[in-house]
Amino acid sequence: MKESPYFTTQYMEEADKLCRQLAIIDTEVRESGSPAELKSEVGADSIKLALENDTGMSKEQLNSRAKEILTGINGVINIIVSEEG
Repeated sequence: MKESPYFTTQYMEEADKLCRQLAIIDTEVRESGSPAELKSEVGADSIKLALENDTGMSKEQLNSRAKEILTGINGVINIIVSEEG
């Protein structure tokens, strides 16, 4: 049985390690290129953060705590606090 040259995943880290070329698909191909090319378009590994606050903490405290936790994730370079999302 011949192996397929195609691979499907939702994990960018996995695709980055296993693939030379990627295609981002949402009903159709939205972007394609090498992992480095696609990441350079984004600028860095980023997380856009928008939280609902039902914790009793101030918005600033909640965002600060979330950023503190997310910064500990390997590969996360930038966290953007946003009001949308």
